[in-house]
Amino acid sequence: MKVPPSRNANLYVAAVDSSTLAVVKLGYIRGLVILEDTVTTVKTHDINWVSPGWRILGEDSLVQGDANTPFRIEVGADKNKPWEPLLIIEVTDPFHINERKSYHELLIGLNGYGNVAQENPSGWRRMEIHRCPEDDRPCRFAPALTAPAFGIPLPEQWSVYTIYPEGEININWQ
Repeated sequence: MKVPPSRNANLYVAAVDSSTLAVVKLGYIRGLVILEDTVTTVKTHDINWVSPGWRILGEDSLVQGDANTPFRIEVGADKNKPWEPLLIIEVTDPFHINERKSYHELLIGLNGYGNVAQENPSGWRRMEIHRCPEDDRPCRFAPALTAPAFGIPLPEQWSVYTIYPEGEININWQ
C-alpha cells in the first residue's frame, strides 16, 4: 500500500473471519515513521493486538457469546419516552482514544438503532441502544467494524463484520 511520508503515522488493522463475519482482533501501531520512497516493513508482532468485545455500562466483564449465541436481555421501557435508551454498552475501540470523531469517521460503529458517542476517553466507546421503530418485535443490535475503512470486502451489500455476540432486547412496555 502506498502512503505519503510521515514522522508520526498511525496504522490501524483488523483481523476478521469471513465465514462468520466476526471481528477476531483489532490492532494498531502509533507513531510509525514512514520515509519517502522507502518500504516500511511491519510484522504481526509489531502490532498491538486487542480482543474485540463489549460490556454493559457499569459492569467489568465482557458479555459472552459468539456468532451462534446471541445475548438476550429483557428491559422495561416507557412507551411515551421513545428517545430514552434501552441499554447502554461500551465497546472496545483502540483506534481513536482521546479523539473526538464524527459518526462517519468512526472505525467501530453500531449495527442497529442507537447512538454512538463521539468521545473515546479510555479505549471503550459508549453506545446507546434504542428501540426499533416497530414496538412489537425485539430490538436487535451489534457493535461492528466499519469494513470499508479497512479495505475489507463484504460478501453482501448490507452485511457487517460483527463484534459478537449480537444482542437482542425484549421490551416490557410500561
